[in-house]
Amino acid sequence: MKWKASDILRFMVQITVMMFFGTGVMIVLAQTAAEGVRWAFDILAAFLLLLIFFWLLVQEESLKQGN
Repeated sequence: MKWKASDILRFMVQITVMMFFGTGVMIVLAQTAAEGVRWAFDILAAFLLLLIFFWLLVQEESLKQGN
């Protein structure tokens, strides 16, 4: 199976979303206020935004090409 850029980015977005919401649930349920956990949550949020941005660009190019 040949992987396209959109497939790889979609997979990365899915993994990051699971990690993002998992970290959020951990913060709420464990009532963790540690600075390290909050840094990890912020980094995941930024990474998720970047991935979604690039994934949407790839999707747009794919639609323009008719794939």
